[in-house]
Amino acid sequence: MTINNELLDLEKKLELLAKRKEELLEQQKLEAERLAKLDKLLEESEYGTAKELVEALVQKFNVRISLISTSATSGKRRKRTKVTADLRDKVKGAVAEGYSKNQVSKNFEISYAVVNKIVDGAYDAL
Repeated sequence: MTINNELLDLEKKLELLAKRKEELLEQQKLEAERLAKLDKLLEESEYGTAKELVEALVQKFNVRISLISTSATSGKRRKRTKVTADLRDKVKGAVAEGYSKNQVSKNFEISYAVVNKIVDGAYDAL
């Protein structure tokens, strides 16, 4: 690459950086405005704290707030699987009987990845 080409490339990068800087500054400005609105709302609400205001809004509009992340299937996170020879044989048998790997993973409450590893022979040495 020649010096002129490198200089042109740098100019383009500087333009892109300047544009990105403007975008970020605009986002920062909007965020500051949003936070100012929230502060004003709290002051005008006559509630003592933000928590009291939020609790009143939740109760008024019947909003459900979940603080715990839930799994799509059972609502709880799976624990790390201890693969034993017995589990390996049961999983291989279920797959051999025609159950899908997805069904087997749900039935045995283990991840699809573990089922896949068992079927591929990763645990044959147990």
